Amino acid sequence: MSALHRAARTYDRKLPDYPLPTDDPFYASHRDHEDLASIEPGTLLDWRPIPVKGTRLKVVADGWQIRFRSTDTAGDPISSVATLFVPLTPWQGGPRPLLSYQCAIDSLGPNRDPSYTLRRGNQREMFLMALALRRGWAVVTSDFTGPRRAFGAGLIAARISLDGIRASLGFGPAGLDLDAPVGGWGYSGGGQATAWMAEQQPTYAPDIRLVAVAAGGVPTDRRALRRMDGRFFSGLALGAAVGIDREYPETKLEVILNDEGRRAVEETAEMTVDELVAYFPFRRLRELTTEPDPFDTEGTRLVNEELSLGQRLPTAAVYLYHSRHDQLVPISGADELAATYRKGGVDVTLRRTHLGEHIGAVLSTTPGALRFLSSRLKP
Repeated sequence: MSALHRAARTYDRKLPDYPLPTDDPFYASHRDHEDLASIEPGTLLDWRPIPVKGTRLKVVADGWQIRFRSTDTAGDPISSVATLFVPLTPWQGGPRPLLSYQCAIDSLGPNRDPSYTLRRGNQREMFLMALALRRGWAVVTSDFTGPRRAFGAGLIAARISLDGIRASLGFGPAGLDLDAPVGGWGYSGGGQATAWMAEQQPTYAPDIRLVAVAAGGVPTDRRALRRMDGRFFSGLALGAAVGIDREYPETKLEVILNDEGRRAVEETAEMTVDELVAYFPFRRLRELTTEPDPFDTEGTRLVNEELSLGQRLPTAAVYLYHSRHDQLVPISGADELAATYRKGGVDVTLRRTHLGEHIGAVLSTTPGALRFLSSRLKP
């Protein structure tokens, strides 16, 4: 275990000891959803208040966890949980905007679900949500990997995020208007979920008035996984392969695993991004399989197209931003996605920056993303 990993574990032990989502009765219908089939997606199922934690920026807001009905990749009913914050400052001039912020969950287990980390106070992206709250916007962030923690699976991320918006708009204590302007924002894994949300909204949730999305560092297809393979962050490729297989069993990952691979899948079953990176650095997925190229098997070819962005066109305005020096996610994917959107008539802006690599670009690109969202969420 690395020194960084040990330090993170020590810090976590000092935080409030809330039960994990898998041990918390509030999340019960993650595991018992047969009664949800007759309920419309986005229907509120339960709620509870929580405090606003985890930021040095002072934010005066009410906070709740809301549980709602959603839909998985196969079309089966599930429930999920989102965290909703509404500033106490009155909003002037039309309905208060709602921002759906997608965190980079990047985990195969429950202990990086936003509803859990926001409650404990160790959500790394709370400072970005706080910037939105200080503008007077309500903010919702959903546990979009679903009950199987399908890290990297875009369709379920989109559906859960959209249903989290629906549930928030219909949640009486929040005082939001059903016709409120809605924005979307996220970076990296959260940017991927945001882009998927934008593409799915016109058909899955046309009732939502989604006006703008800002998505940065977006993995647009599986090329990002191949790029990570064999490098320092190769554990992310392993984690995404496992997470995608959970939601797309037709990849048949278990069929091509060797003995070491089966052991690795078992050992990483609930790992976070930090743990995955520490577990599998500078390794290649082919070491864990019987295939010379596990990125190009019959199973992966079946789902590659389904996992690629750009097959549907958003109706909301889109702001893509990406570092030219991104060492994890090729900027070529952002270039191609922007070109596809433009060809389809989407109002799209692509901001390419020289400042920072994948992680460092977050800070340098945040002001531009906020300016874009602010210009579109005006009453």
